[in-house]
Amino acid sequence: MARILFILVLFFVVPLNARLSNNANAQLLAGSTDFLDGEPQAAMLARSLNLRAVKLYGLKSNLSSPTIELQLKKGRASLTNLLSPPRVQAMRQFMSRNLPEVYAHGSRVFYPFGGPDFAYPDALFPNMRELVLVGLEPIGELVDVQARASQLPELSRQLTNVYEVAAWSYFITKNMAQFIPRVGGVVNVLAASIAARGYRIINIAPVSFDSSGALQTLSQKARSNYDAVRILYFKDNLHVVTLTYFRQNLADGPMSQARELLNYLSEFDTAYFKATMYLPHNTKGFSIVNRLVLENAQYIVQGDDGIPFGLLEKSRQFKISLFGLYTKPKYIFGVNYQKDLYLRNLASVCAMPNSPVRTNALNVVGILWGQAASCQGYREYVSADVSWGGYLPFLYGYASTSGPSPAYRAQSSNLIYARRK
Repeated sequence: MARILFILVLFFVVPLNARLSNNANAQLLAGSTDFLDGEPQAAMLARSLNLRAVKLYGLKSNLSSPTIELQLKKGRASLTNLLSPPRVQAMRQFMSRNLPEVYAHGSRVFYPFGGPDFAYPDALFPNMRELVLVGLEPIGELVDVQARASQLPELSRQLTNVYEVAAWSYFITKNMAQFIPRVGGVVNVLAASIAARGYRIINIAPVSFDSSGALQTLSQKARSNYDAVRILYFKDNLHVVTLTYFRQNLADGPMSQARELLNYLSEFDTAYFKATMYLPHNTKGFSIVNRLVLENAQYIVQGDDGIPFGLLEKSRQFKISLFGLYTKPKYIFGVNYQKDLYLRNLASVCAMPNSPVRTNALNVVGILWGQAASCQGYREYVSADVSWGGYLPFLYGYASTSGPSPAYRAQSSNLIYARRK
């Protein structure tokens, strides 16, 4: 079986206690908070989790070198090959220059419909202290590497299948449904993703809401049934990040019964939508999560498949920046295009001073929509709260596969940034 080296990822072997920067972090490792099991060997377990995540997916660790090599099938995508160091750098430069508020202050990120996608929020929000992912994929349990040593090559192959996204910048739902159970659940995908980014895992534990609505680590006896898992890890700048994954249906029916989760989610500052299959556009079926975001988020970062543009404008609570050029949604989702977004996008381009960028954008709009773009009468659709920030310097979301040819995928990649007034 032909395999090639696809990515290089960092793995630090410095003992965790040597990486502590303050008393709060020391307390986390000591097991004096709800994040750790409180068992005597909690700190020792924390170190072993990094080794498990590495060994699980065929990573080869050389302790004399700061790198780990992950071999994958030719033509298949890896944990981070779509988010290679140059790509991550481009994304972070874009964020710092164009979305400076959320880049600097987005600390609690809520990613509905995110599933096991750790890589993108990590790249876009490098200063986050907490990430909440919500999806339908089963959590599973961290694989016992020693007990399943003979199965590691097959587990590695199945993980590769999970990330078989080729030129796309999103997970493929049918792939996740098929392959995630084969790798033991979301917890193993997340653990491998974190290790692949070079971060040190501190602890992984199932959690649940107690009678007061607070998240608590479950005891060994209570771990037969749980719908959330929490992972603590050190980032490269040595701050601790908390990642919590909830297995939860975000439709109105199930969410109306999830009061503890709704209360917990009301405290985030940043909402992030990507590859949602346009479910938020079903405003009768997903009104609760839409309302939760509109009422609480200070910042919203999304593609055109996030909260409908009309709802953002109707709220009158946000300044909106558009990046890239909006194009028709992929037909497989069965949704209509957003006329108001198209008109605002076109008008904000027309409102720019004459320049090669403006001329190019109008030409591309005509190509994407199959008809010449005209600025005649555009002033009617200009809004003081909506502006165009130019093209994205990276492929993004469903729109990266839209357009009449691959030549226009970069221009049709679009992102909407809404910041509360």
